[in-house]
Amino acid sequence: NFYTNLFKDSVDVAQKLGSDLSTTVSDIANLHTPFMKSSLPITLQDMLINSLSHVRSAFWLNDGRWRQWEAYDCVNIDSVHNDGERHIPYISIFPNSTISKLYAWAKYQESNGMIQEQLRCGCMTMTDKSPRVDSGCGRAMCDVSSMFIVYLLELLTWHDDPYSQQVVRDLYNASKKAAQWHMSVSTAEGIPLHLVDTYDIVNLAAYPYDTYSGSFHLLAMKAAETLAYAMGMYLPINALMIHQLVYNGFRTPFSMRSRSKCQFLYHSPVKTILISLALVFLLLCIWFWPPQQIQIYNYYNSSKEGNINSEAVATNAAPLKIYSQDESLVNLLGNLTFKNYGIVRSSDHYVWKEIRISYVEAQNVSGPYLGWADIGHANYLYHDVSGDLTHPASGMRSSVPLGGKYNTAP
Repeated sequence: NFYTNLFKDSVDVAQKLGSDLSTTVSDIANLHTPFMKSSLPITLQDMLINSLSHVRSAFWLNDGRWRQWEAYDCVNIDSVHNDGERHIPYISIFPNSTISKLYAWAKYQESNGMIQEQLRCGCMTMTDKSPRVDSGCGRAMCDVSSMFIVYLLELLTWHDDPYSQQVVRDLYNASKKAAQWHMSVSTAEGIPLHLVDTYDIVNLAAYPYDTYSGSFHLLAMKAAETLAYAMGMYLPINALMIHQLVYNGFRTPFSMRSRSKCQFLYHSPVKTILISLALVFLLLCIWFWPPQQIQIYNYYNSSKEGNINSEAVATNAAPLKIYSQDESLVNLLGNLTFKNYGIVRSSDHYVWKEIRISYVEAQNVSGPYLGWADIGHANYLYHDVSGDLTHPASGMRSSVPLGGKYNTAP
């Protein structure tokens, strides 16, 4: 325990912190400040601060690992599903804390792809008497492998530093296997059947379907799909599998096609609570989810005051890549990968297609540039600038008319 370097024992902790309560309170207030002074709605600020209060049972180990008890009365270590309810402040403020756990969860992933519930069991009885902290154990659950996938997506979309991005690359295969496990236990109805979840005290696993488990499965499929795009590993067969599961899944938990199998959800007094929690969680995911518009559009050539016949593809659902056969684009778009292909959207299906891109001239431009278009802004290129392209305000996020006719995907 790292804290043995700071304190003799728990009595020493109490004495030192208690002797200067004003500093302790000030430190706690400073920890809350990023949320309270943010532009987030007050209700969300409150949720994040309450989540942050869970830090009371977390600890650093001497070797740099971050671990946490499930609760003081249940000394499991780092159950993935319990981390789900408290991890957002951690991954936002202390990303290395979640990263430390991710590698450990992946280390003890089972051969079938399932992420084990926790790193050490001991809620009712301490079956493992060894001094080791990490061992991997627990139940097959709907909100464990799914949350592992979501954590990686959060790292990908919320942290763009090289280290976090490397973590995503390191653990992508583990998340892929976790998604495949979710699919394997959902082949009968499109959602998992009889799986335990964090609300184990009400025994939802006794019923084939429940909204909470179904929602987490859908979340896992969407997160896995987005990660696959980002890693450049999205294949048509995966699309068919995921879309089939998603469509079946939405019908199953919400329409309840077999009322007798879902008696609990119709008559239990906690029905409203469970459904509300699931829906709130999904709404929060939708709220923070990056848009996934993928379109083709024309660039504007500012020096020639006209539209050149250039096509490019960009997506803000993953690290931006503009594919080009002309290295001149590097001057405009920065350190990106250039190849002779791109992703285009055709109706509801994504396909690979070769895209020819011509020279694009830029004047006094510095990046990074983030470009995309949607149906309502088909002729605009959105970007962040510190210089001039077609005279947007310096340093502001701007939209630049691209000119020409809107090019739809084939």
